[in-house]
Amino acid sequence: MQTRKKPLTDSELFIREANKKDFQVLSENYHLISPDELAAVMQRNTLFMGYYEERLVGFIGEHLEGGMGLLYVFPEYRRRGFAAKLQNYLIAKTIDRGFVPFGQVEKHNQSSLALQEKLGMTCSDDLIIWMWKNHRERNSYGK
Repeated sequence: MQTRKKPLTDSELFIREANKKDFQVLSENYHLISPDELAAVMQRNTLFMGYYEERLVGFIGEHLEGGMGLLYVFPEYRRRGFAAKLQNYLIAKTIDRGFVPFGQVEKHNQSSLALQEKLGMTCSDDLIIWMWKNHRERNSYGK
């Protein structure tokens, strides 16, 4: 097993913890989780806002299960390296807290897969999916 160094964070991007005032802009732009889950993530203080020249360029956070995600860069700031800077910030913060950074990327999300490769993340060789399912919601095969 190879020990990897914590990534350097970039001083060009000012990053701060999200607060209640940010909820509206977050919920208007990130639709992959419910507003209730977004509020729960914010309560854990694991959602961060990135600014360049005092303008909000994007945000990143930690899902409730601990995986990195909630990454969003506003269209006018894309393809300028801000996604990598935001994710490097969260990777470093996760390592500082004593945890192993991880995330899940949908297999067809080529831009996110390319970003993970660029940042030196390791892709699992196996597809691993675990989901809780209410026993009353089983399908016709009894699974």
